[in-house]
Amino acid sequence: MEEEVEETKISKYNQALGQLMRLDNLWRTFHNLVLKGSLQQADFVLDRVWGELSGDTRTPDETGKKENDDKLSKFIDKGIIDKTKKLQFYKALMEKETFLRKLQNKQGKGTAYQDEDDFE
Repeated sequence: MEEEVEETKISKYNQALGQLMRLDNLWRTFHNLVLKGSLQQADFVLDRVWGELSGDTRTPDETGKKENDDKLSKFIDKGIIDKTKKLQFYKALMEKETFLRKLQNKQGKGTAYQDEDDFE
């Protein structure tokens, strides 16, 4: 009986730097939109952050992004956020941001922490 051997393919080109630059640009855009109060547009930017990070996730919805998106979508009616629900939308948006930042860090593309072993 032959065992199937999974072939490991290594890309000829490394997209790491390009991806980090795109992520940095998306985070800047996100911050500017939130500061302007353009929360729905900021949510679209977070979806693009997810697009950048999703290729390296183990499952299509590794951490509950869909659940968070469902929270946000209940505040949007035909593309307009009801002003009375704006604070709730903002809080859900911040949860989504936190989730994506943690995922980015988990993938080693965000905040870098140095192990004590690295000093030896």
